[in-house]
Amino acid sequence: MSDIDAEAAKLDKALDDALFEVLEDFDAPQGARDAADRLLKQRLNDKLKAAIGDFQASALKLVDIVAQLQTAVDALAKSPLVGAKAALTSVISQAGELLRRVHDQQGMRTTHTTIQEAEAPHPDEKMLPPLLPPAGEKPPPVTPLNETGQVLDAPAPTDSTRYEALSDEYMRFFAGAAVKDANAQSVARNAEMCLRFRPRYEKVGGPLGIPWWFIACVHMLESSFNFTTHLHNGDPLSSRTFRVPAGRPARWNPPNDWESSAQDALRGQGLADQADWSLPRALYRWEAYNGFGYRPRRIASPYLWSMSTIYRAGKYVGDGVFSATAVSQQCGAASVLKLLHKQGQVALTLDRMSEREPPPLPAVIEAVKEAAADGRMTIDAVLPADATFEQFLAKNAPGLVHFKPNEFLMMGGGGDNSLPPRELWPNVVPLARVLDALRAKLGSSIVLTSVYRNEGHNAAVGGVQGSQHSRFCAADFQAATGNPQQWVAILRQLRNDSMFQGGIGLYANFVHVDTRGWNADWTG
Repeated sequence: MSDIDAEAAKLDKALDDALFEVLEDFDAPQGARDAADRLLKQRLNDKLKAAIGDFQASALKLVDIVAQLQTAVDALAKSPLVGAKAALTSVISQAGELLRRVHDQQGMRTTHTTIQEAEAPHPDEKMLPPLLPPAGEKPPPVTPLNETGQVLDAPAPTDSTRYEALSDEYMRFFAGAAVKDANAQSVARNAEMCLRFRPRYEKVGGPLGIPWWFIACVHMLESSFNFTTHLHNGDPLSSRTFRVPAGRPARWNPPNDWESSAQDALRGQGLADQADWSLPRALYRWEAYNGFGYRPRRIASPYLWSMSTIYRAGKYVGDGVFSATAVSQQCGAASVLKLLHKQGQVALTLDRMSEREPPPLPAVIEAVKEAAADGRMTIDAVLPADATFEQFLAKNAPGLVHFKPNEFLMMGGGGDNSLPPRELWPNVVPLARVLDALRAKLGSSIVLTSVYRNEGHNAAVGGVQGSQHSRFCAADFQAATGNPQQWVAILRQLRNDSMFQGGIGLYANFVHVDTRGWNADWTG
C-alpha cells in the first residue's frame, strides 16, 4: 500500500468518525446535521480509498468532501459544540493535505525556457500593447465557435513566445478544439467546480480587475481547487511558499486566508490591473503562467489544451524532465473555458479581430480601374512566374476555374513586397477556393488589390501588426459589379455553408476576406 493509499484510508475513518459525532449530537444545528447526513449517505458506497488511483476522480472527490465539510463547519460557527467543530476542521485539514499530495503526483511542472520568459509580467505584455477598441466602444464578442467547423487534431503550435505571433493561433486552436469523448465527464465536472467556487474567485479578482474564470482555471491547474494551499504553486497554506516562487506572500501571518494569498500570487504574475482580458490574451497569460517550454517541441501545452483534440501526448514530468509518451491527467484551461462559454456562463471578447485596413491610395484606385478595363484579376500588370507554386496549387486546389495560380502571387504594386515563403503556401489553398466560389456567384470579374504582404510592405501600406495578409491567407478585392455590401453578403453565405471559417471586413469601396480559421466580422 502506498503512502497516499494509507493516508486515504486514515482520512476515510477520520471523516466517518467526525460525521457521526455531528449526527449523534442532537444539539447540533440542523444545517450542520443536514450537511453531515448528505455526505455520509454519499459515502456509504463511495469510499475515497477505492478511487484514489484515478487522479481526476480522487481529486474532485476530495474537493467535494472539503466543500461539504466546510458547509457543516460554517453551520457550527456559533454553536457550543466545540468537539464536533474541531473534529470537522481537523478532517478538512487532512483532506486538504491529501489533495495536495494527490495533485502533486500529476500537477503541471513549470516550463519556462529562459529567465526573461519567467519574468512577471511576461516581457511581451510591454512590447505589444493590446488592440483595444476606441473609447466608448465595447470589445467585440466571441460568438459560439466551431459548432459545425473542422475539428483540429493535435496541430503543431508555433515556436514563439510573442503574442503577436500567437494571438491568431490561439483563436484557431480554440475554434477547432473539441473535448475528447473519454474526457467529457471530467471536463464537465471541472467546469462545475469552477462555477461552485465562483464567489470566492470573484472576491479575489474583483479588486484586481481579473475575471473570475481566469482565476478558477489557475486554481484548477495549480492545486486542483484546493483552498488549503497557495495559488502560487500549491504549497500548504499553513506557511509561506517553499517552492518557486519561494517565501510568498512576503507579509504573512500563517495560517492566513486563501484569498489574500491568491491576490499576492496574481499580483506577482503582473496580472492585476491589466486592461485587456480578451480570449487570446487570457490564453496567452495562462500559457505564460506555466511557461512556453512545449512550443520548441511543437506540442500544444496541456496547461491549455489537455482533454481536447488539440493535445495528444507529451508532458514535463519533473523539472526539466520531458516524456514524449506521458499524457496529462489534468484538464486544460481552454477545455474548461470553451465549455463554460458554450453554456453561456462566460462572455468572451476579442482584441485582434479587425485588419483595420487603411483606405486605398489614389494610385491603387486607378490601378483597379485599369485592371477592370483590361479584364485582369489583379492590379499588377505583370505577375511573377513560379512553376513550383503553380504545381503546388494545381495539386492542392484542383478545379479552380476563374483564377490562375500566379494571380495569388501578386505584389500589390509594392516594390518592397516579396513572394510568400514556401512554408506559408498551404494557407492560401482555402482562400483560393473561397475567391473562386465568390467569382462564380458574382458572375463578373474580381480585381485583387492585396494578397500576401511581407513585414516591410505591410507596414508601408499601414497594415496592422499580425495581419492575416502576412500569413498568406487574406485578400482585399473589388468586383466589377455590385457593391461591397453585396460582396460581403455572398461571402457570409459561403461561410454559413461551412465553406470556410474566417474574417470578413466591409470597407467603403473594397472588401477584405481571410481564412484564419475562426469567424470575425467588422466594418472599416
